[in-house]
Amino acid sequence: MSGDVQPRKRKDKSKKRKDDDEPILIREKRSSSEHSPDMDMHIEKESETGGHWCAKIVFFALLSILIGLIALIIIENRGMTEVAQPQGESRFSEYFEGWVEEPKDHDEDHVVHSLHDDHDDDGEDDDDHGHDDDNNEVYEEENLSQQDDEDEKVPVSQEEGDDDDDAVDDEPQVSQEQNDGVRQSQEQEENPNDDDDDNEDDQNVTKEQDATPVSAGNDNDDDDDQNVSAPEDVNLNDGDLPFEEETVADSTEQFFDNDVGEELFVKRLSEEKIAKSKETTKSAENDETPEKSSETFDNIDPLFDDDFNEANDNIEKNPKKALKLFEKLLKYRPDSQKLLLGKANALNQLSNLYQDNALLREAIQIYEKLLLDKKIMIKDDAEYEKVGVVCVDRMTFLGNFYKAIEVQKVLVDRFPENPEHRNQLAIIYLMINRLSEAKHILHETLLKWRHNAVALVHYGFVLKQLDNNLEHAVIFLREGIESGEPGTQEGLFYMNLGDALMRLGRSSEALSIYTEGANRGLFLSAYQRSLYNIDRLKAQPFWELEETSYSNDFKKLQKHWRQILKEGVTALNQINRFSDESENLRDHGEWKQFELYARGRRNVSNCKSTPLTCDLIEKFPAASTCKRGQVKYSIMQPKTHVWAHTGPTNCRLRAHLGLKVPQGTFLRVGNETKSWKEGEWLIFDDSFEHEVWHNGTESRLVLIVDIWHPEITEEERKTLTAI
Repeated sequence: MSGDVQPRKRKDKSKKRKDDDEPILIREKRSSSEHSPDMDMHIEKESETGGHWCAKIVFFALLSILIGLIALIIIENRGMTEVAQPQGESRFSEYFEGWVEEPKDHDEDHVVHSLHDDHDDDGEDDDDHGHDDDNNEVYEEENLSQQDDEDEKVPVSQEEGDDDDDAVDDEPQVSQEQNDGVRQSQEQEENPNDDDDDNEDDQNVTKEQDATPVSAGNDNDDDDDQNVSAPEDVNLNDGDLPFEEETVADSTEQFFDNDVGEELFVKRLSEEKIAKSKETTKSAENDETPEKSSETFDNIDPLFDDDFNEANDNIEKNPKKALKLFEKLLKYRPDSQKLLLGKANALNQLSNLYQDNALLREAIQIYEKLLLDKKIMIKDDAEYEKVGVVCVDRMTFLGNFYKAIEVQKVLVDRFPENPEHRNQLAIIYLMINRLSEAKHILHETLLKWRHNAVALVHYGFVLKQLDNNLEHAVIFLREGIESGEPGTQEGLFYMNLGDALMRLGRSSEALSIYTEGANRGLFLSAYQRSLYNIDRLKAQPFWELEETSYSNDFKKLQKHWRQILKEGVTALNQINRFSDESENLRDHGEWKQFELYARGRRNVSNCKSTPLTCDLIEKFPAASTCKRGQVKYSIMQPKTHVWAHTGPTNCRLRAHLGLKVPQGTFLRVGNETKSWKEGEWLIFDDSFEHEVWHNGTESRLVLIVDIWHPEITEEERKTLTAI
């Protein structure tokens, strides 16, 4: 019995503990008697069905699926913001959202809100004449300033070590460049990496008056072997070039060279083709897509002819009055193509006059509607093409590159026999540093139009920047430049051709190209090849301390050079603080940098490691406010050679404070060669061609300080755009 009792007691205790653990549900039940305070309490045990575990499993499974879908949507729509964000920083173009400044307050005639008030009031026509003179204003580049808060709106995904200057497009000379469609874009949060003497753009694009900055460089900085990828005796015969076919190859593998990003691009391209094929099939079934035609615009009611003609006549000379007339007429014909186009053109003209991004966006919305909305789409081919070109130009000006690509693709499809639209699509891809897509477009263009000069120079540019295919780059660049056709005579192409020749060891040919560029007014001289310039400034390769007019500021820094050295070494010993040069300026070797200031802005994070140095720079206004330069430590390892190159602008000087200088280190600027000394300044104008050698056995460390050129005025310092 005792053997049976013990197990039974243990079972009873176990059962009791289990009963105690069961959840108890208490229900309150009122008595049937309304006044009875008695309460019935019912105690129930929750049954052991295991349902709550099943519910958890189902819940987490659904949650996982939902998260996966959200991630997929984010990936698919990445970069499709209103202001497109380049995949990397591109030296082909500087992006910023519209004008440098939003419109300031003016009198009542200038207030934008008044544009939409009292449209039916006949007495307001006279109000507009007070601004007729404004239409003739010339907004020069020196009169504009970059918006600090706009710079931070669009952070640009950039690889470590990209130049500040290299991501720039189009210095604004607003009155001319706005109307000519010069693209400008937001500056980005910079992590620039120039060489000691500036990584900035041995490939910047045009002159200050005509700027079209340069496209992103190759990240393969250390590989000398990449310089030559074709035999030296390549000639201009078509058979030696990558264009032997007459039609576009089915496989992109025939012309891609396994460059970075191209595998992803090929995959995306295939997906786009499949989607496009499905869309075409569906469109054919619904028979909704309008065919190309030569139909004219919709007709305006004869009753409104006078008002319509008056509105059209005033678009340029009095756009505000024109806008009011068009809006008045649109009340009667809201879907009229002519009236909508007139309103868009008036808004576009007003946006130029007032430098107002909001007005320009409104104009772009109407242009898009006329191009993409099937209900009111323009059917006349000539007018459609004209509106499409204007729309793309305005979109790129605002930095809406992905929308511009969408419209440009429509133009390419609708006008397949016009290579200009294909070239423009490639250029937009270059602006956002998508060189693989640009290469694909240009390749197909040249398969059909083998001698198209604009495609030739841009294809040569891509071959050099993306593939480092110097031999073929020289062939295409030279053929395009020698054509002399519009769009080929730019400093960008002369600079890249000369640089490719120089790296191939053909220095005399390179100098000949640079000299020709200088003779054409593309460079200040064969050796001073910066592209954002003020012509009146004094130019010489090296400067003495007293010549700069900043000798007192320089001497204050020089007095603390040992502490500056100590802070630099401390930062150097911190992991991943110094970043590699990544602009393909190194022939061989290694050098890195640690940025403290860029474009007149302090790098707060990096300055925490070098507080004394940053405080000294802050008290040196010509350096701390220099929007066209940087302040940074630069360390170069032995056996390093930096190709000859130039900085982007003559508006600054570059000063090196020697901190740790071994034997065997040299800097050539123009035709003069010097070396550094510890605790002393070496000041030069980096708009001149310069080259660096480190033939020593120890690391070389200097502090680079860019300063405003002493002949730059205070007003120019405030208004010049940043580089």
